[in-house]
Order: sequence, then C-alpha cells, then structure tokens
Amino acid sequence: VQQRQLLQAQWAESMSAQARLLANNLQAAIAFSDPREAGRLLESLSVNPAIEAARVVLANGSEVAGYRGAGAAAAAFPEGDAGTQFLSAHLAVREPVFLPGLSAPVGRIELLVSLDQYHRTMRETIEDTLVLLLLGLAVSLLVTRYVVRRLTAPLEKLDALANRISQDGRLDARIRIR
Repeated sequence: VQQRQLLQAQWAESMSAQARLLANNLQAAIAFSDPREAGRLLESLSVNPAIEAARVVLANGSEVAGYRGAGAAAAAFPEGDAGTQFLSAHLAVREPVFLPGLSAPVGRIELLVSLDQYHRTMRETIEDTLVLLLLGLAVSLLVTRYVVRRLTAPLEKLDALANRISQDGRLDARIRIR
C-alpha cells in the first residue's frame, strides 16, 4: 500500500510538473489565439510515450488544440476539474493556464497518461515482495524446526527412559542429556 501510494504520488507529481511547464509555454499561444503554435507545443509531448493524449481547452470550454500519441487508443478525457485523477487505465492531469496580470485561468492543459508502466512496476513490486516473503518464511521454518528439535530431544529421551523403566522395571537406567 505504501509503495502504491508513493508510486502514485511520483507519477502525479511528474506529470503535473510536465503539464505546468506546458501551461507556461502555452500562454502566448492562448493570448494570441494561435492553435497552430498550441498544436506544435503539444507535439513536444511525443517524447514521452506514456502520454496518450493532450488538449488545450479555453475557459469557455472550446478546444484550441489536441494531441494523440502514436498508437494510442481513442480514450475520452474524464469530466471534472481535479488536478490529477487516477482512473483504471489512465492518469488524467489538468493544469490551469494563467496569463500575466489575470487572476482567473484563461484555459487549461489536459493530459491523459497511460498507466501501463505504473501497473507493470506495481506487479514487479508485488512479485518481489512475495518472493522475499516466501524466502523469509522458508528460513523461519528451518530455524523453527532446528530449535524445536533441540528443545524436544531431551524430553523424547526422558519419555523413552520412562517407557523402558515401566516395561522392565529397572530403576538404575540413566540417560545422558547435554
């Protein structure tokens, strides 16, 4: 659970930082209503194969530019205003775009990030944890078996002596216990 939370926080922060950088760079394209420049900036996302789609949306809801990664399935952007939102197969990241001197955002950048690598990392973490757990269990069983044998061996010798005495009646029988 801790590993999952840490990994989610890292993914969210990494993608949010990329969205913030892109939001800063998109200021001029939005200020001058330049969809070609906005599209060119979105194309820079192609260096990150995890980003499947992105779009620039104005405050009124109209889309200025969009990006779809190579080989990315047509996934829809989820509704909402949350900064980061983990879905089953995607991470949705929204970052507002502010223009200098304005307090309200003039638009936002939205990223849709594939969680395939995240899921692979989680599977590997679970597999590694299970292997270590099974290894620890095996060592624990071996140590327990050894300790139990050392503790019960004198008692078993004493039991055997008591049985011998009860059968043959010889009271001079002795055992050696270290």
